Amino acid sequence: MRVEPRVTSDGSGREPSDGTPCEPSLRELLGEPHLVEPDLQYAVWWTSPHGVIGTMLAPSRIDDRLADYVTGPLHDAMRARAGDAPTYALHDWSLATGYDGTTRLRLVRWVVAHRAELAAIGV
Repeated sequence: MRVEPRVTSDGSGREPSDGTPCEPSLRELLGEPHLVEPDLQYAVWWTSPHGVIGTMLAPSRIDDRLADYVTGPLHDAMRARAGDAPTYALHDWSLATGYDGTTRLRLVRWVVAHRAELAAIGV
């Protein structure tokens, strides 16, 4: 499937008036998500090899609730799928309105502690 990117007059990829993404959304590219965490407005697609693509569905801060989900139930589900194999993770947090400082540090420490399990991670 080929999806043509939408172009803005200023070339930024975002509509200056409302911040709406102009590039194709993950849903347009990948179809319906495999998981949606409704309270966090977070969608997830499983990939092959053992990977996950996650994205925010609405603007919000990256806080402890999101960190708890990504490093807890989502990570556990990924490990159950991958077994001992290294995993790939891509989290599109372009809708984030900011980070809680302690949450950012916590996420960095979690990645460092789990780096042996990760083939690659992108945020």
